[in-house]
Amino acid sequence: MNTKLALLWTVSLLLGCSGAWADQHDSTDEAESTIRIMDASDGTLPDAVTREIELPALPEDTAAVDAAAGGFEAAEAGIARREGGLATAEGALENRQDMANDALENVENRGRYEDFIPDGIPETPDVPEVPQPPSGG
Repeated sequence: MNTKLALLWTVSLLLGCSGAWADQHDSTDEAESTIRIMDASDGTLPDAVTREIELPALPEDTAAVDAAAGGFEAAEAGIARREGGLATAEGALENRQDMANDALENVENRGRYEDFIPDGIPETPDVPEVPQPPSGG
């Protein structure tokens, strides 16, 4: 039991001190000694800083430009269709109360089946006699 306690104490002590050891900075760190900011007082700048880079010429093939323009035109047409759809939806939202009132009025004005029976038709039709099979056969 004492061995487990001693081991636990040692591990916790090492973990506690590891943060302090990680924060120590060495003043002769290679990265700090090789990196510095150059300014105008340093004299001439190295070629890597002052050398001009020539970019390659644009290709003469305009197929990609034409394809991109076609995609742009299709996108513009899609935006126009979307705006039309949004206008239709907005109109429906504005008129929804009117449409609801019209539907309610249609339900109230709708008559029953009995109201639409034409004159001259009896309420209960006469049932014909069921034919009998021939006897004698």
